[in-house]
Amino acid sequence: MKRIDTIEINGATLSFKVGEKPSFTASTSKEVPYSIDHEGWDSSLGGITSSSYWNKRYGSQNGSWGNLMDSFKANTKYVYHIYLKLNDKGYNENYYFDKNTKLIINGKTIPVPLESINVDELKGDTIWYSNVLEMAPELQNIKTEVLQETKKANTKKQKIKTGDTTNSMIFMGLIGLSLLGVYNIIMKNYIH
Repeated sequence: MKRIDTIEINGATLSFKVGEKPSFTASTSKEVPYSIDHEGWDSSLGGITSSSYWNKRYGSQNGSWGNLMDSFKANTKYVYHIYLKLNDKGYNENYYFDKNTKLIINGKTIPVPLESINVDELKGDTIWYSNVLEMAPELQNIKTEVLQETKKANTKKQKIKTGDTTNSMIFMGLIGLSLLGVYNIIMKNYIH
């Protein structure tokens, strides 16, 4: 028997924007002795997987895993999981998984606690990593609006810094005319 020391997953989509539909893009190399059964996202609102079989566990029936999600919601934390199994090469060459099998996703080693790793104890032919990582979807539209408001505020500040004194010159001119008028009235009354 040969233990699988490391699982390498490539191309997994691990971040989304609010309102986006989940997409499952993870893959493995063709040469490895394992394959992805499914990957998925769970939250307090429900979840979804890349497997139509496992998605039947979501719904309104008794014992369900919650609602089947259709898009990522704001102010919600999602947890990623991935379930793998031996492929034909793995079975034919007597490979197995155990709780020490490391997980690498998109080139990064993921430190998954032992309590979040489930292995088929009898055969070691499946492994399920739960609580792999947490993700909160991005609020892209809000960030864009805030950025635009910041640019507007900066533009207004720049206008003040340009030395445009038209308003103050008009004000000073009115004060000057008023003083001249008062002087003329006083001089007229003083002379008569």
